[in-house]
Amino acid sequence: MKKKLSELMELKLIYQEQAEILEHISGSIISTDLDGKILTYNKGSETLLGFSKEEAIGNNIIDIYGFENEFNLSNLANILALKGEYDMEAYLTNKSGKKIICSVHLSAVKDEDGEMNGMVGYSVDISQKKEAEKIIHEQAEKLKHQAYYDILTNLPNRALFQDRLSQAIKISTRHNDKFALLFIDLDKFKQINDSLGHDIGDKVLIEASQRLKNAIREEDTLARIGGDEFTIIIRNIQDEKSASTVAKKIVETMREPIIINNQGLYISASVGISIFPDDAKFQHNLIKFADEAMYKAKEHRNTFEFYNNQNLYRE
Repeated sequence: MKKKLSELMELKLIYQEQAEILEHISGSIISTDLDGKILTYNKGSETLLGFSKEEAIGNNIIDIYGFENEFNLSNLANILALKGEYDMEAYLTNKSGKKIICSVHLSAVKDEDGEMNGMVGYSVDISQKKEAEKIIHEQAEKLKHQAYYDILTNLPNRALFQDRLSQAIKISTRHNDKFALLFIDLDKFKQINDSLGHDIGDKVLIEASQRLKNAIREEDTLARIGGDEFTIIIRNIQDEKSASTVAKKIVETMREPIIINNQGLYISASVGISIFPDDAKFQHNLIKFADEAMYKAKEHRNTFEFYNNQNLYRE
């Protein structure tokens, strides 16, 4: 009898020591039975969730945690029964309504026979870490976007255009089809930019880029490669007529006045066109030939020219 009493006293001391240790751990430690009824709840849990021990003990963990994510206690119990441990991130709402993201480590609690009879979870607030990661990710995405997109028009820049052109060559070679490269220069833009200022010039470029975008299909690539120069890759064309239809549409839409501050500003477009693979099979030649055709169109302005000198359209 004395031995049994001594063992009970020893177990009580061990339990008290363990309970004291749990109280001084900064993170949240909560244990439950298999139904989710809270059995232990330390001070770290009070700090994290805002509920006192008196409010928490005896209540269901789901009610206290205020899970916003899908959370199935039965599923977690099954996982712990198989694995013994499980790590997860939980999206919680504390007593005051503040949203919290926690890293949670769950462990199975077993009886003397090795049967699982509960769970214990250690939770740490990682909201600030997640917010910092989000900011870093957003900054990285912003830098990545700036590396490949024009800041003013949000169109692909020269670097991304070069990549898209390379991809177009590979795809068209594989499928044995054609595509057109359009090199576009805005006539009279320099005069507007010099006489009315860069702010007005920027607005003209933004409007021009939108008109160009409206003139092509979603699968085509429009890029601003610098100043008032744009390129368009028109994918999977049947013949030059397909390219001339788009070029004509561009020329016609660009001659319409651009209204800024109730003032009509007039520009036009000179467009040069090279065809893959008819004019060239290599990237640098396609660009060079479209550029040369554009300068030929520039002699007349408000028109387009094919590199192969078949002047299908001229105003």
